[in-house]
Amino acid sequence: MSDADLAAARALFAAGAYDRLGRLLPQLLDGAEHGVGAGPAGAARAAGAWVLVSQLAVKQSRTEPAGAYAGLAGAAARRCGNPVVLAAAARAGATPLRRTGRVPEALALLQDARDRLTAASRPSVAELDLAGMVELTAAYTAAQAHHAALARDFADAADETAQRLARRPYDGGRRPLLSASQCTLYRIGIHRHLGDVDTALAHAARLDPRALSTA
Repeated sequence: MSDADLAAARALFAAGAYDRLGRLLPQLLDGAEHGVGAGPAGAARAAGAWVLVSQLAVKQSRTEPAGAYAGLAGAAARRCGNPVVLAAAARAGATPLRRTGRVPEALALLQDARDRLTAASRPSVAELDLAGMVELTAAYTAAQAHHAALARDFADAADETAQRLARRPYDGGRRPLLSASQCTLYRIGIHRHLGDVDTALAHAARLDPRALSTA
């Protein structure tokens, strides 16, 4: 499995082409299995593939397989050691944990990932992007558990991270997922779970779906 293969699979996920992506699962899983031991780069690709397969399982409401694939992604990410890869695996792992009632574990996983990403005095574009997405995932997780103050703190932190990212020039790598619009999208779900429907609707009213990075 090459970087180009993984990028093509991610593009299908971003486009919502889940059936087409599903037909690539054997190739992705085989590539991850054979690549995980091929040094840090191979481990990073394997982690990326397992994250993607876990995310697809979440979309299909297959929580148990999503957790299993996220666990494989986390192990591969630890072999790789890259904070961005570790954070992507943490986000994948947090969703099945949250869905099975293990919210404290999910939040601890996300907080650790965020701490790794923000340890540098000047995080890279990729690190800022993932830090903000981790903060949004943590905010949504806290909101589902009705931890209102924690949810708002994480959502506010994501807004600040998105502002920092917007001031950084695009470095030609993968397009960031984090943006002001992404933060607004998450705010809809966060406030809905907190029972503040009026605020959720206010955020929905000012969201332009065309500004979002995925279907």
